[in-house]
Amino acid sequence: MVCVHEITTTPVIVNSNETRFLTGDRIMWTKMALVALLPILVGAVLILFAQSAICAADHVSATTLGASAPNATPPPISDAPKLAPQCIISSAVEGDVIVRSYPGAQFAELGFLNSELTALGATDDGWVTVGYGERRGWLRSENLRFAGVCDSLPTVRNPMIPTAASDAEVFAVQIDRDNEGSFRNSISTPDGDVNDLLWVTIINLYNQPPNNMREFTLTLECNGTNTDSVRWGWAYRAPTMHCGEAITIPFMIGNSQQPFTITFAPNSPQSYIDYTLHISGGGVG
Repeated sequence: MVCVHEITTTPVIVNSNETRFLTGDRIMWTKMALVALLPILVGAVLILFAQSAICAADHVSATTLGASAPNATPPPISDAPKLAPQCIISSAVEGDVIVRSYPGAQFAELGFLNSELTALGATDDGWVTVGYGERRGWLRSENLRFAGVCDSLPTVRNPMIPTAASDAEVFAVQIDRDNEGSFRNSISTPDGDVNDLLWVTIINLYNQPPNNMREFTLTLECNGTNTDSVRWGWAYRAPTMHCGEAITIPFMIGNSQQPFTITFAPNSPQSYIDYTLHISGGGVG
């Protein structure tokens, strides 16, 4: 809508040589005319004000509207839903099945599985969690018999597996042409720092042989939970190498740096890895 407001003024010519006096009936008619015109004038002012308000509303920017909308917040991950499928567990072995306070044989015993319980979830590494009195209990799955709706039992996080803190997206590692070095860091999945990108640069290469090229062997050493899930390799293609494997790369004066990715295979279980990338010198070019 285009809003145009025009105010037209009509000049009033007053003859300075003539002085007019309103007396008697003229004064009465003037008052009556003002009283009659007052509602019309008020209505006109209200119409103009309404049009101005509509114009102002039409010119609100999209940025302002977007800023007034609440930010979408993803729902938190459910660790053990209160309404889990009816998956009933019971003992599948002779002897006592221990219910522990946390998923690990080193943690305190809360009691024993003396009757059927409802499973609330299961971890990737073989622990089942249940409500045990007023606490959360954990049992090893290989000691249990499952009945009911257990195929859709939720996967829950093992609270004893750490999460790698977020850090830089890219790291630069510099090694002298005649030295060796290493780089250490941590990754985890599905939460935390899932992958690292490392640019390995060999410095002090010279433009004349034999110091214009060096071969370096890179080996990845891993410690932690589910090290078999780690994949690493040259960043220009999908990484396929595993922990413990090595690759030998030539570094030349015109190509002295190479990128490497350290990450997890798709659909990996909950994992936490402390890794060390060893960079050792090879033969002289």
